Amino acid sequence: MMHLIVCSQTAQYVYSLISKVLVKMIVAPVNPADINIIQGVYPVKPPLPTTGGFEGIGDVLAVGSCVTNLCPGDRVIPKGVIGTWCTTGLFNSKQLKKVSST
Repeated sequence: MMHLIVCSQTAQYVYSLISKVLVKMIVAPVNPADINIIQGVYPVKPPLPTTGGFEGIGDVLAVGSCVTNLCPGDRVIPKGVIGTWCTTGLFNSKQLKKVSST
């Protein structure tokens, strides 16, 4: 379980974290769409600054207290997110799909 210590943060910020999942990314490929984002020619333009990457696979390290569909150790793929080019990422639990680790 993820424990959170909050100093002078708003309740909204705390609420947003309780549905998040900390994921250690294992693989995040570079695809043509990723290059198009960098070039600024992809139809979807993310707000800047942003972390690249549309695809990947990772292992759950920790979950927020309201997350019921995943637990630490689960292998997941992010779906419908940008930002998989990272060592660890904080994702909404509803944007992760559990997959087999074998």
